[in-house]
Amino acid sequence: MDVSQYLEIFIDETNGHLQTLSDNIMQLEKEPENKDVINEIFRAAHSLKGMAGTMGFKRMQRLTHDMENVFQEIRSDKMKVTSSLIDVLFDCLDAIDGYLENVKETSDEGTNDNEAIVKELNDILAGGAEESEAAPAAEPEAPAQETKAVTNYMDFELNNKEKDDIKEAQDAGHKVYAITVKIQKECLLKAARAFLVFKAVEDFGQIIVYRPSSQDIEDEKFEDEFSFFLDSEETDFEKIKAAANAVSEIEERKFLLQHLKAVQKKKKQRSLKRQKHRQRHIRHRQKQHRHLQAQKRRQQARANPHRNRLQTVRSV
Repeated sequence: MDVSQYLEIFIDETNGHLQTLSDNIMQLEKEPENKDVINEIFRAAHSLKGMAGTMGFKRMQRLTHDMENVFQEIRSDKMKVTSSLIDVLFDCLDAIDGYLENVKETSDEGTNDNEAIVKELNDILAGGAEESEAAPAAEPEAPAQETKAVTNYMDFELNNKEKDDIKEAQDAGHKVYAITVKIQKECLLKAARAFLVFKAVEDFGQIIVYRPSSQDIEDEKFEDEFSFFLDSEETDFEKIKAAANAVSEIEERKFLLQHLKAVQKKKKQRSLKRQKHRQRHIRHRQKQHRHLQAQKRRQQARANPHRNRLQTVRSV
């Protein structure tokens, strides 16, 4: 089927859906549990997938199909919106915009498969499915998924007191380490294991941040991961790591040890990346506005050809 006659419609509607995605992803960053925003993103991805498939743009269809799958899981409460997902969604916007620009210039989507982005979406989807399977079916009210979503030190925000404690430690010339520990799923006494880890690392300093809270850890209100920041004068990372790993039923491969500066660097990179996307979002909105204004003028010209000729005569 020759679909070239629908190319202009495809471009106009893709511009609209891209704007919808951009607006709602920006909103989702502020309100990660807003169901209306989540549904809007799902519908826009679904529409783009269908349009791309109709036009034969397989790469764009594949990308938007994977976006749709991720948001189907989120809509079903099987996954949570995370900071990492927001980053990937911004990359998806860039990829879709790239396909659209190619279509405008060549009537074809181009040859970029965007494999890295597709892989990230599928990794997120697989991770969400694993969490869902791990949660006990008989206890849907358990906070395991919510807790797990914020226990990794890269995903939680610091409150003012925690920031002050970290600054005080650094001003004193101490090191501040961010650590995430994963306990084996078969472990029956998770709180006891966490206590032993804390006891081991406190030989090297003082814990100033807990995620989840120290009380929640004591009450075992977490699944299998917990994080903490350690204020220490010890400069050898490996000593602290070895002490924590000496506790039985700790999965070493999931033990992450980073100096706080590495965490701050990563967060700064995320912030710069998002700032770049916000600026691009604003430019895209301005571009979309000009496009709609031009389209409106063309429609008015087609609707009132006599008036346009009259205006031309008057101007002469």
